[in-house]
Amino acid sequence: MVQKRQSHTPDAPFFVSGLEPSKVEFTKPEEAADKALRREKDRWGFYIKDVGSYVAAYIIMAVILTFAIILFVRGDQAARQQAMSILVPLLTAVVGMVFGRAIK
Repeated sequence: MVQKRQSHTPDAPFFVSGLEPSKVEFTKPEEAADKALRREKDRWGFYIKDVGSYVAAYIIMAVILTFAIILFVRGDQAARQQAMSILVPLLTAVVGMVFGRAIK
């Protein structure tokens, strides 16, 4: 017959029946150099993830808008209809984004 091994005795400090401590960690306060490095890393992460995505989106939209306007001005009737089918949703998205950012 196998006996169940008890890891703690009831008189041990901080004993809670049914629970076993797994790990105790001690952390040292953040040093100034580590804090500066972490802030630098967070700043670059913000530039790349947040600002970079908006800049890329604006560049892509500007290129599409430029080509659509050139097509609208210099093209024939069929080209103008294609340009309008590009311009209307694009400008709607721009207006929605501007008002969405203003409301936040």
